[in-house]
Amino acid sequence: MTVRIRTDELAPLVRELLALDRSLNPSDRKVLECLLLEPEPTTARELARRTRCSVQALYLALDRLENRGVILRERRSTVTTFRAAHPSAVMHELLGAWRKAGDLAERIEGPLRLLHEERVERGPDRTARGATVTTSLTSCLSALLGHIHGVTSEVWVIGSEAPWLTHSPLFERELLSKSTGRPGVRVRLLVRKPPPSSEEARRLRQLKERGLEVRYSTRFATPAVVVDRRWLFLENAASPDRSSDTVSYLQLESPGLCADLVASSEESWARSTGPE
Repeated sequence: MTVRIRTDELAPLVRELLALDRSLNPSDRKVLECLLLEPEPTTARELARRTRCSVQALYLALDRLENRGVILRERRSTVTTFRAAHPSAVMHELLGAWRKAGDLAERIEGPLRLLHEERVERGPDRTARGATVTTSLTSCLSALLGHIHGVTSEVWVIGSEAPWLTHSPLFERELLSKSTGRPGVRVRLLVRKPPPSSEEARRLRQLKERGLEVRYSTRFATPAVVVDRRWLFLENAASPDRSSDTVSYLQLESPGLCADLVASSEESWARSTGPE
């Protein structure tokens, strides 16, 4: 059975992929998109009509794309036509830099994490064995992300997710990736119920729709995150209503305290409800 490919469905995906390659200028992207979606050889005149590129911009784009090996130029008698290289060759060329970046990231992530965690262990804010206090949310989030990246069993976000999610989209992505992409890891948000029309309420509904477990509870007031029943991260404001600018962040290694917090959280979870 022959399967017909609908180019109108494929075109937005091709356009989105090409937009990610910053080395392609707008004319390059238009021409390559056109040729990828048209397997038959195409003349420059037809390309100019379809892409609405000027003649000068069109030929410059064709030269650049040919030099990268993603299009082929064919001369027959007095007619010159252009077509895309095999899609696998095009994808290999476009994804080459990303694959190299991914390989490098895997090689250096571990050593960099050790370097930063070692610095946190010896940092001037350290006040007690197993605990670190800082006034820098960025520093706290950096350590928190490191522990969530290596989580093995569970993450609890209790009290309020606002300090962590509002300031770090990466924190949200890490929670989602661990919740949906790592078997055996449970991620739960047990947070105070925000006003229905607030930005926080909208964000929590979206997180639930994307696969996170979210429920409401008034039991916990202090924003906190517990990772693997071992690591506790707290935001400590000078006043409950955050009217003071004095806010500090505590990172504490305390399996006993974390186990107690998780036990209380599980008890509250059983009686709570989530976003509708």
